Amino acid sequence: MTRHFSLLAAALALAAGFAVLESPARAAPSFEGKVVSVYISSSPGGGLDLYARTFARHISRQLPGNPTTVPKNQPGAGGILLANQFATTLPKDGTAVAAMTNGLYLSQLLGVKNVRYDASKFNWIGRLADLPLLLISWPTSRVKTAQDMFTHDFAVSVTGPGSYGFLVLSAVKNILGGKLKIISGYRSGGANRMAMEQGEVDGSASVQWTVANQRKWLTDNKVSILAQIALTSYPELKHVPLLADLAKDDETRRILKMFIAPAEVGRGFALPPGAPADVVALYRDAFVRMTKDTAFLAEAKKLTLDINPLDGAALQKAVIESGQVSESAVAKAKAAIAPPPDVVKKSSKQKKKKKKE
Repeated sequence: MTRHFSLLAAALALAAGFAVLESPARAAPSFEGKVVSVYISSSPGGGLDLYARTFARHISRQLPGNPTTVPKNQPGAGGILLANQFATTLPKDGTAVAAMTNGLYLSQLLGVKNVRYDASKFNWIGRLADLPLLLISWPTSRVKTAQDMFTHDFAVSVTGPGSYGFLVLSAVKNILGGKLKIISGYRSGGANRMAMEQGEVDGSASVQWTVANQRKWLTDNKVSILAQIALTSYPELKHVPLLADLAKDDETRRILKMFIAPAEVGRGFALPPGAPADVVALYRDAFVRMTKDTAFLAEAKKLTLDINPLDGAALQKAVIESGQVSESAVAKAKAAIAPPPDVVKKSSKQKKKKKKE
């Protein structure tokens, strides 16, 4: 009986082995006939929107099955609204990709209200360019130099309380001591610049030197460039101080660099947490091929987009490292976030104007 059972067990094991050998391997992902939504955490017209739409036009050719790509703007709370949805409800099968704002991990570290995501768990697929920004003032403003921010009132526009611009300008106000009035509620970088032109604010930090139409806008309007929000200087702007250069001691510089680090994340793209590893690998490979593709590079040049790519693995590392700061530094940075009444909502300012009229 024992011998009979042993033979039967061996036969079953052998049959199971053949079944495993004959079972088909997981098919390689294909997007044939599918629609990939490229979510954009800003309104149409800004720099992030321009990069994301260019990405959407070219990534399809690098993906198996050449899916249809559809850009979808999803602004709100400085990118936090989309990040929350991305972490919880959007599909994880590769049919949802997001162009994220670069300050997500900073918002998370600083405990910005309503953050329900972990940026380190997003599956980052690559960065098209870093994002060193400029803090500028309009010609009608009394603020003409960085030092003027400490002696004259300076109204600046931002998108939302969780946006990168809001966080950086809070640091300028509460760490460096600038006399800033932060006005939130603008829907994009383009809206921030328009607010200056219309005299609603004195300045903004929503400008890049490497985007040719923005550089021309800077020079045509004779704005004052007060500081560079970057770890390193633009070659043509060596005369303009880095934001960290305005600090009076090393401790302040270290805290400021925590706010500046998201410039390295830049124009980054990600898949949701929980996306299958083979889909993530496929997208990362497709992203690298796209950044070397002649048609993509030609359009980027035509649109005057700066292309300084970083692959997905390197970007994932950069995001994680941006969150590796001491608890004491985080506590000091949290204390710097501008609370009401330091921050004024754009809508409330408009209401005051109407009452005066």
